Amino acid sequence: MREAAGKGATLRLLAAAGLWLLLARYLLPLASGWAPPWVQRAVSWSTFRALAQGAGLGLGLGLWAALAPGGVGRLLGARPGGRSLLASALSAPLVWVGSTALALAIALPTLMEELRTRGPGASRQNAGALAAELTGSSLPMALLTGVVLAALAEELVFRGAVWSALQAALELLLGPLDVQEELGPTAWQRVQGWLLRGWGATLGAGLLFGGMHADMPGGVGLVRVVATTCLGLAAGAARTVSGSLGAAVVLHLLHNTFSLAASRGWFAGLGPSVYGVPLPMLGGAAQGGAGMVVLAVVGRGGRSTEAAWPGLSRRRTGTTWWSG
Repeated sequence: MREAAGKGATLRLLAAAGLWLLLARYLLPLASGWAPPWVQRAVSWSTFRALAQGAGLGLGLGLWAALAPGGVGRLLGARPGGRSLLASALSAPLVWVGSTALALAIALPTLMEELRTRGPGASRQNAGALAAELTGSSLPMALLTGVVLAALAEELVFRGAVWSALQAALELLLGPLDVQEELGPTAWQRVQGWLLRGWGATLGAGLLFGGMHADMPGGVGLVRVVATTCLGLAAGAARTVSGSLGAAVVLHLLHNTFSLAASRGWFAGLGPSVYGVPLPMLGGAAQGGAGMVVLAVVGRGGRSTEAAWPGLSRRRTGTTWWSG
């Protein structure tokens, strides 16, 4: 039966996403705890982390391919177009500036209290091994682990597996829309359409992404949660609007690059900062935003209306790497 098959497929998607999420969360601490002493002496922490990230990525993809209907292709969505990739690249400075400023504004009272009671070293102490790795490891290794592998692994998990599973669950729970043309959509149908267009999955995956980064105490931990939640929501929006995981990966890669640059002090000589954001980055964010406006205006001219109630269809149309 169609409904039973839908339930079964959705449960498999949720199971695959949940298992991959657990793998991403616990593989590195478990592997580091079980590693024999000779491995700890022979391999640096950065190298060990890169190997664990690569292993987790491979295991997660294999797990998804074995359990999830549609296989790995479902993670990728539509083939990424040049316009969507360019839009993600242009939005990256704006997302980084906005998430950094908001996170620091929210955490500022906590950070100031820590500075008063524990001294200037409190934030670095709370940041722990992650800050030491970003600032102390070689640049190629920091780029590999903190930028490339982190972005690929996290986007495949959150905007790939988790997003797809949540979207399937919402489609199963909320079902198709039944809009009467003469009356138009009700308020609930508008909310339902918003959720089914991918924004419900974006919200859920983004909040979960931020929650998974609640691994540091104090003000630095608060900055990390707020900033990663903003990044997760922005990457989910890129996935939803473009229909492609590639757009989210590009945004995440550039965001992590800016974060690495900030942690290594590359922005220190670029003039004054506002809530931790150097003024040249504010200019870059403004230019990126202007570029996105130009793209939107140019693209709108060739866009046609697909339905009497645009945006209420259950699934994006277009060429995809999966079907069903």
